[in-house]
Amino acid sequence: MTARTSTTLSAPGPRNKVPIEEAQTILTSWNAILSSNASANPPVTVTTLDLSCRSWSLPVLTVLEPALMEIAPTVRTLKIDDVIASLPTEDGFATLAFFNRVFHPDLAECVTDVDLSDNALGTRSLDHIGDLLQRFTESSSSSSETAQLRHVQGGRSASVGEARPNDRPAAPIPPSR
Repeated sequence: MTARTSTTLSAPGPRNKVPIEEAQTILTSWNAILSSNASANPPVTVTTLDLSCRSWSLPVLTVLEPALMEIAPTVRTLKIDDVIASLPTEDGFATLAFFNRVFHPDLAECVTDVDLSDNALGTRSLDHIGDLLQRFTESSSSSSETAQLRHVQGGRSASVGEARPNDRPAAPIPPSR
């Protein structure tokens, strides 16, 4: 049996709104990386996705969706901190809903670490990321690993603790709509 190695897929750049044209360039680069990873010996899987510190609107994320859907089943760490900065509220909610859909527990069951810090999330955001966060609050017999979840409270980034998939929540997170 051949061991699999892992890597991080990211889109570094200036801290600004990512334009569609750049998203197309990122997708081309990612597709080349994913193709190379798949043919490597041993095969390389993407276990970390880092989109932090850039603003990602829904139209831009839609360009990246094919690659994101391809890696979703192997991603363990999802770094989406500071990804809705400078977006209007409804656009920020749409971005969060996109991540909620693509990294839904049924599609991305390996995710154990989600970094949402510096997104100035309020309680209304929970309506848009409920499925993504549900893995940290629901009972699950498939894993006993500890998951980390970071969130922003009062404008400060902080760890809100550990959640084990087998832990029962004090109060359920509302489902996404």
